[in-house]
Amino acid sequence: MSPSWAMEKQPQEEGEGIYQEYLVDGENYMRVKFYLKGSKRKGTVHVDVKQGSRGNFDDRFIFVELTGFPSETIVVLDNR
Repeated sequence: MSPSWAMEKQPQEEGEGIYQEYLVDGENYMRVKFYLKGSKRKGTVHVDVKQGSRGNFDDRFIFVELTGFPSETIVVLDNR
């Protein structure tokens, strides 16, 4: 029996590339986007991380954009 909050990651729906690496003032960043589908709604998760001096990545922000009506944005983490 599945819990009522169960979600599944959806295959990529838009074009090539699910992540993007970029530089700002010589520092490495990476942005990741993936799709989720629950029992009632779908959404897109956006994650942005910054590479630290030891090579590890620190979260900058995580938010979910829910599709459908009403559309909604849920901010999970914002360290900008």
